[in-house]
Amino acid sequence: MVYAVVLITLVGTLIWMIVGIPGHFANIASENPPLNPSLYFFGITALTASLAAVVVFPFTILRTIYTQRQTDVAEQGHITDQINKAVENLGAMRDVRDGDKITTQPNIEVRIGGLLALERISKNSPDDHIQIMQILCAYIRENARAQVAAEVSFDADGKLEGDARTLRDDLLMAFDIIDRRGPNLRAIETNAEFHLNFEYADFRGLNLSKRDFAGANLRLTQLQGADLRWAEMQGADLRWAEMQAADFSKAEMREADLTAAKMNGANFGRAKMQKATLNTAQMQGADFYFAKVNNASLRDANMIGVDLSRADFSGVSLHGADLRSACLNEVELRHAEIAFADLRGANLYGAQIQETELRSIDLVGAALAGQILSINQIDDLSDRKVFCDGTVTLPGGKGPNDQDWPELWPKEALKLDEFQKAWRAWQDKIGFDRTTFTLKPPNE
Repeated sequence: MVYAVVLITLVGTLIWMIVGIPGHFANIASENPPLNPSLYFFGITALTASLAAVVVFPFTILRTIYTQRQTDVAEQGHITDQINKAVENLGAMRDVRDGDKITTQPNIEVRIGGLLALERISKNSPDDHIQIMQILCAYIRENARAQVAAEVSFDADGKLEGDARTLRDDLLMAFDIIDRRGPNLRAIETNAEFHLNFEYADFRGLNLSKRDFAGANLRLTQLQGADLRWAEMQGADLRWAEMQAADFSKAEMREADLTAAKMNGANFGRAKMQKATLNTAQMQGADFYFAKVNNASLRDANMIGVDLSRADFSGVSLHGADLRSACLNEVELRHAEIAFADLRGANLYGAQIQETELRSIDLVGAALAGQILSINQIDDLSDRKVFCDGTVTLPGGKGPNDQDWPELWPKEALKLDEFQKAWRAWQDKIGFDRTTFTLKPPNE
């Protein structure tokens, strides 16, 4: 719009001056002569030059745009060539002679060079960053599987033989590149809703401690026996992952999704799992010692024999969870929702269960110590159903000094070791089967 106004103004002014030339010279001899002829023609010349510049201007802009596009195309072609060359290096192999035998092995040095080249491209060309992250993830998935096949073995019980294996040097480099990407590159990923993709990866028995998997796609990943201590896994997607006997101690797993994951025997000691989702997860024998799992969801989870000692499970949903034979010593369970949970044979020594509804859960063979129970939590506790020591206050304020204190319960406060022995003896006395979690008929 501005360009059109300027162009019309210049054209109109120039025409007006050219048309006015005869009249201008006719009035030169008058008493009030017009502008000096030389200045008049200079004005016409200046207007003509200005008009020419204005007319040429859009063509200059178009030529500049075209030139820039040609430059961009050439530059992108150069970057594409660099990426292709780096990717070729990722598949480098070499022949290794051992006597008369020649084997083909990965050329680690050349591959590391290719990985570093990709990192440089990612930093210099942010538009290609996500593509390079996809290449790195694919490289890790493929080569981790090869390392596991070559180095990792499990015994007949499915336990890892030996310690978690150190990553091969090229895999270490690939993970290091991912871990050290800066905030600007991470912002690009966030804006594009991109997540590191390790779906179906085989990381069994590998040392992945302190690695950055925040927000990563780890669905259906095999992590059995892997070392993930101190790993960054906030918001990671671990649905259906195989994580048996893996070590997640001190890992950051806030808001991670572990729905239907298999984590039997896994170690989550001191892990931070606030607001995580573990619905229907299989975690028999898992260790959550001192873990922070508050406000998480563990609905219908299989938690037989888990250790929740001193863990923070406040505000969690354990609706329908199977906690048979679980250790809940000093666990924080305030405001937890545990309707229809199965706690048969569980040990709640010192568990904080204030304001936790207990009416709809199965407590047969379980043990309580250190609780003040209200009528709003549970109606009645029978010594043929639950074991308590003298630290428990029953609904209605009943304590060990009351005449109707159940005869099978000790009246004194017991230390943990004494409590465990007395509890087991009580289970035997009432006929509780610790294998089937049921009461034997009285005549057996």
